[in-house]
Amino acid sequence: MCEVLCFCATTILALINQKYYRPPQSELNNPNIYPKRSFYGIKAIQPDDWKIEDLTGNGVGGKAPCSSGEVEYDGYCFIPALDAKIKMYSDKQFMITGILIVPPAWARKKNTNLINEQSNGKNNVGRIVEFVIMNEVNAAEWYNVGCGNGKTCDIDHWVKHYSQVYSSAYDQIKKHQPQAPVLISLEHHFDSIFDKYVSAASPFMSGRTFLTKFASQIGNRDWSVAFHSYPPSLLRAEFDTNDWPKITFGNVNRLVGWLMQTFPNKPSTWKVYLTENGINSLKPHSDENKQHDQLCKAFQNILATPNIELFIYHRLKDHPGETKDGLGLGLVTDQGQYKRAWSLWALVNRYDVGKLSCGFELLPYVSLKRANHPTNGHWTTTRILPNGYKLERQWKLFREQQPGTKLIFECQRTGDMRNFPSVNQNCEKQDALGPLGYIYNDKKDNTSPVYRCRKDSDYFISPDSKCEGATNEGLLGYAL
Repeated sequence: MCEVLCFCATTILALINQKYYRPPQSELNNPNIYPKRSFYGIKAIQPDDWKIEDLTGNGVGGKAPCSSGEVEYDGYCFIPALDAKIKMYSDKQFMITGILIVPPAWARKKNTNLINEQSNGKNNVGRIVEFVIMNEVNAAEWYNVGCGNGKTCDIDHWVKHYSQVYSSAYDQIKKHQPQAPVLISLEHHFDSIFDKYVSAASPFMSGRTFLTKFASQIGNRDWSVAFHSYPPSLLRAEFDTNDWPKITFGNVNRLVGWLMQTFPNKPSTWKVYLTENGINSLKPHSDENKQHDQLCKAFQNILATPNIELFIYHRLKDHPGETKDGLGLGLVTDQGQYKRAWSLWALVNRYDVGKLSCGFELLPYVSLKRANHPTNGHWTTTRILPNGYKLERQWKLFREQQPGTKLIFECQRTGDMRNFPSVNQNCEKQDALGPLGYIYNDKKDNTSPVYRCRKDSDYFISPDSKCEGATNEGLLGYAL
């Protein structure tokens, strides 16, 4: 019996310039160490068999053919995919994310174990550093436990079934790579309102319900989320802050906020890996200019949200099976022509050629913004402002923790949707919109105090301890 080890390999930007973190070979060869990405290396891509010289020339790489040889493991024959490519990119000190997709039931334990044992950095075949266990497991299209098409889905059975698969895979991976993140993959229908589709012809449940039930079934395992933050309509490029109850590029910060609020004692859950995310470029609902502009906005929101660790763009080249339905996510057409978004993606974090843009130019900082709307009042965020808000002033926070800093948060009052900042991870039991950034606890050179102020139900931030005549609700910290 033969089984293909099916996964996508992606690699991040890691240039020679010292501003990019490129893990030393000794780390990639040591399965006991998880080589951490820098924020300059957050971008990755599904390569779609595109030209290696294009990818390596821009600091990225990865292809996904299968070798012809078989490997015997635990009484079964396997066709190992990507061994040569995993080794090639590991030798170039790139980090590879493995997305394990839909093996048959008999292979789920053995499949993961073989992949991990082979690709742990010690066997001269390269290293996979993160593992995604299955794909979009809250959708029966990808993880079907035998329901749909007239048969009612049992949510508890669905989650329990996946939890058992995940736990088995997790335990095998951790034997060989104790620090490797092991991720659960979800598509973008997030709020519990979507549970009503659990018995549709093509069933799915909300990510929120899935994670809540999943977390109660896997003991103390340190899980994290691999999320697909597509725009609310796959055929359109647009997204914004009001995409809830879906989680998209426009409000992906809400996912990080919800995880930090819901699992306050589980730090592994606070890290989010965006492992499949694309933007359409085809008419009539989009075009290449829209794809380009919205990709820049996606980078801006992602980089402005601490704890988003990875952004894998899907896909590099258009797939004919998708373009016939009006979906062209690639940065290159299926005929090999470069789209406008290709140059943006390729150069956006190229510190070495002076092309930093779309949020990369701000790093290691994020921009804390105070904005105002003529009727809705103030808004405090590090992300793109909602429509109709005018920027009044801004400060700099750190995207990653520095000595003497603490994380502050963007929150929203549940009743009237008023936005406010907080030093509390639980957002004072209101809706969590995600971390803003790290602010100094004490006064430093070139910093000013940042206070939370309130006038009636309108919250804003100010360097004035008298809050410009409003009520001072406390010091958030000191910002550049």
